[in-house]
Amino acid sequence: MNEDGAPDEGAVFNYPGASPPTQPFLLEEAFVAPPTDKELADAHESREHFNKSIAQQDAAIKKPLTHCQDGGYRVTIKSPGINDDSFTDVPLLEAVGDTKAEPAADHSLYLIAEVTRAFFDKHLRGQQNGLLDRQEQDRR
Repeated sequence: MNEDGAPDEGAVFNYPGASPPTQPFLLEEAFVAPPTDKELADAHESREHFNKSIAQQDAAIKKPLTHCQDGGYRVTIKSPGINDDSFTDVPLLEAVGDTKAEPAADHSLYLIAEVTRAFFDKHLRGQQNGLLDRQEQDRR
């Protein structure tokens, strides 16, 4: 399980000659909004180049996941305020007493736990028809 997102070269094997895992694999990541046209212009990058880079990164992530024995899953979680730190207790602890940040941090951690639990329920307990078995549009 990788709950920290994926580097450009993929989520599973980051070295030459690596083999696919012999067990199921789950990649959980926080949704990152694409940059605005202004942000791209400030970075001297075209939208076309950015989109091509993202497509290459997505392909590098997707390819090894399709070869994982018993399944490879990539779940992108979209929730207000979610980021890489959301996969830890830090945002929840930092938000204590903040009536706006605390519910957002709690909700993000809840979503992450639900996906993680669904993965373990499916592959350790053998439960079917869970979150990971639903069609993409049903999970929204």
